[in-house]
Amino acid sequence: MAFELKNKTKRNIFYVSGILCYLLFMAGPVILDRNGLSQMSGICSAMQYASCLLLVKTNQKRGVVTSIILLLASALNLVRVLVFSHSQYTSSGLLLSGFFNQVFFLVTIIWFGVIFVKQEKAAVTDPVTGLLNNRGLPNEIQNSVEDAQPFWLVDIELGNFKLLNDSYGHMYGDVILKEVTKRITDYVGNRGKVARKAGAEFVIILKETADAEKDANELLCIIREKIELPFGVDNMYCYVTPYAGIVAFPGDAGNSDDLIKFADMALVESVRGNHSDASVFRSEMEMRIKRHTELEHLIKEGLEKDYFFLVYQPQYMLSGKKLRGFETLLRMRLPDGSMVSPAEFIPVAEMSGKIISIDDYVLRRAMNEY
Repeated sequence: MAFELKNKTKRNIFYVSGILCYLLFMAGPVILDRNGLSQMSGICSAMQYASCLLLVKTNQKRGVVTSIILLLASALNLVRVLVFSHSQYTSSGLLLSGFFNQVFFLVTIIWFGVIFVKQEKAAVTDPVTGLLNNRGLPNEIQNSVEDAQPFWLVDIELGNFKLLNDSYGHMYGDVILKEVTKRITDYVGNRGKVARKAGAEFVIILKETADAEKDANELLCIIREKIELPFGVDNMYCYVTPYAGIVAFPGDAGNSDDLIKFADMALVESVRGNHSDASVFRSEMEMRIKRHTELEHLIKEGLEKDYFFLVYQPQYMLSGKKLRGFETLLRMRLPDGSMVSPAEFIPVAEMSGKIISIDDYVLRRAMNEY
């Protein structure tokens, strides 16, 4: 919000400076004598043009409208001199030159405005899919929030896209992304906006729906259908594995940051649980993900600072009840003396890839203690 306020302040400064320059230009005949008028009017025109260029950079529509108003004012001033002035030749010649300068400047303003608009559009557009990119998405969500109309945010990720992209190549990866984009946009239609968040992740701002979960699951089924890849003469095909997370405005979150965060959490729930259906955000997900993150940190810290220790459970042979060995069990004790259950940290270690380091730790520790 502070960034938007800063931009609005800049736009207002440019707009006011343009008006002041024009007023100064119009007041030239009163302030100066006729000998200095030509020089002063040129300086004022240059300041006026610079102000309008800055204005069209921040707001194309306002810049063009201002330039048109200045052109009309110049034309009216020319007509006034031609009709009412006694020194028509000198005054009209000067004003006629200024009028053509205004026409030239208006054309320049429109040309620059088109360039600026194209640049702004390119900055928020994904070059592969033509959708909004990660830069334009937050503004689109913020606009929907400011409209104060209920909507759903659906976060979709293609779980096996990296494998497909690495197997077939980036060119065919782009084909997959374009086909998935077409399926999503065809399904959403005019009911919302679609953006490519990053990599193989898409975000949908879905409006006018009573059951977003049903819509999301239908869309996932459409995305799962085979995708043909143009490999030479014989076309090949592949399948993608989509996951989805859903969050509601204003029911689950009231601002764009929380909406994006909660949609990510619901998506993570779907990916980690390997759900084929979309996961709807629930408040307990936030606590579960925070705990997961905390455990990842504790595992890493525990390997460095030796929070782990081993306990040995004896095993006996059924015949003769002779001791045949021990089962090695891993435990975690924190510096405050509290214990963390293996049922908690082992699954987290497996998902984070730390289980290999833990296996190495257990092996080395058991051999040393033996």
